[in-house]
Amino acid sequence: MLKKLSLTFIFLLYAVILLAVLLVVRFPKDSVVTRLEQKIENRFSGYSCEINDIKYVYPRSVMIEGVTITNPDQQSQLPATNILVTPDLKNILTRFDMSLELFEGTLNTTVILHRDSNRVELSTLEITGVNLKEVSFIEQSLGRGVDGILELSGRYSGGRGQIINGSFSGTIAIKDFQMELKRPILQSKQVVFSELRTFIQLKNGLV
Repeated sequence: MLKKLSLTFIFLLYAVILLAVLLVVRFPKDSVVTRLEQKIENRFSGYSCEINDIKYVYPRSVMIEGVTITNPDQQSQLPATNILVTPDLKNILTRFDMSLELFEGTLNTTVILHRDSNRVELSTLEITGVNLKEVSFIEQSLGRGVDGILELSGRYSGGRGQIINGSFSGTIAIKDFQMELKRPILQSKQVVFSELRTFIQLKNGLV
């Protein structure tokens, strides 16, 4: 699942960087949306991207609304609506705050782009309220129904071209978890627990 969330963030980060560049050169909004969709689709072969709207939010933020990234071959969809990007005025193209809605939850982070080392740092990364029931690829991977609320907080660092293989350290929690069993165990048809919380380290795709 962490790899899937990392992939989602790759798409969103790439979109934000492209958006910043396109806004600087002052493309009309419709052209910005169209070119942003095309750039993402060209960069990530096999995926289609749809963006409903982009608008300015007072005093210094940009809202990207209705972002949906789909892989028709895998029948998977990565929805991220209402992405709010707020640049640091002192480092407008290398540091910004980003928040977005994802699977009924929210993701908040501060993104720092290190140009000298070609790395990306998420100095604060917090995910709250993600509904596991809405994350279709989990059910597809496990072959059974899953329900619960995911929370995650920590720090991430990785190369711009290899974000999935970066390093993360922090806390992950799952609350109100339920998972169907393929076969009953002692007359129980589900695995149920109220909360699971643990410290996790991820490096180069290994936990």
